[in-house]
Amino acid sequence: MKSGKIIQSELRKFCKSMQQDKVGTYRYSEGCPTTLSASAFAGMTLGLIGDLEKLNKLERKMWVQYLQGCQNEETGLFINPEFRKEDLHSKKHTEDLFHAHHSAFVMELLVRLGAKPKFPIRWVHKYREPARMKEWIESQQWDINAWVVGNWTYDMGCAMGMDYLVTGDEKVLDGMDAYFNWFDKHQMDTTGWWDLKGSSPLYQQQFGGYHTLMVYWMFDRPIGKADKIIDSSLSLQKNDGMFDPDGGGGCCQDMDVIDPLVTLGLATGYRERDIKEAFERALPPILAKQNKDGGFYDTLAWERAEFGWELNKAKRGASDLCSCLFYGFTVSLAGEFLKDPNLMDTTWHHHQTYGHCVHKQTKLK
Repeated sequence: MKSGKIIQSELRKFCKSMQQDKVGTYRYSEGCPTTLSASAFAGMTLGLIGDLEKLNKLERKMWVQYLQGCQNEETGLFINPEFRKEDLHSKKHTEDLFHAHHSAFVMELLVRLGAKPKFPIRWVHKYREPARMKEWIESQQWDINAWVVGNWTYDMGCAMGMDYLVTGDEKVLDGMDAYFNWFDKHQMDTTGWWDLKGSSPLYQQQFGGYHTLMVYWMFDRPIGKADKIIDSSLSLQKNDGMFDPDGGGGCCQDMDVIDPLVTLGLATGYRERDIKEAFERALPPILAKQNKDGGFYDTLAWERAEFGWELNKAKRGASDLCSCLFYGFTVSLAGEFLKDPNLMDTTWHHHQTYGHCVHKQTKLK
């Protein structure tokens, strides 16, 4: 098995190969143009391996200015300057969700760079009102795809937290109290996740619910039914050791299972042996996804296009910056749980990749 030092060195090499002329500008994958989203994924990957701290003051300032310059003052969203609606081909992800989700990553990077957005995140201001927040959650398309709903609930939590960082308005906390009260009330006894209509398969509950779970961690809120979440997570492992329901793994899918297992497993001690055995099976095929160019690829089953966007697209088996971030994060988490001396022969900064916060010890109900 590769050492952590080698994995990090290879990730560094790939990020450098995607870097463009101006500080902070990156391509998502080979053949792609420069995009704001690629900058966010590259920056968070470099933060994961400790390279953001190596930037000098001018480099840090230039990167921050590039990110801040892409914020829309009216909405607070960060808009890729290169974005055209006709390049977005996903049938599941709306244009609004695309901008909200990618804004979350940009804002996370700003915090990692010691900065914050220039303007309030105004698109969420109406949801500071508890009744509006409850209405928004229940209006999501629960009957279609709980995974996509989880993307939205994560983006809402990130945006509300970042707005509080910018404005200091206590009304944000009122809205988030309503958010957590709703999710506390609707957590399922059977799986530990959320499925308002009861129509989503477990993998959709998992991949959506994990995003909501991260918001609990961001706001340091206690989570219930940890044992059920662990049971659900372990049940999704496939014969190949990874966690995509169709086989072959996936950078999002594998992370969405391994992170809850690590974080809740460490907090509870529940099924510790089973979790270790699951990681011992999962790590070899995941590490095999690191290409010779140093980057990770998502899956061999299809081309990866981030939210169906042509400008953030990777060919089958080709490395991309999103997969680098998610798989690097996943490997570091699994290495921490296993206390693997090989993977942990260097410092990983994975506890600083949770939205606008440093991830603390999980609180349980």
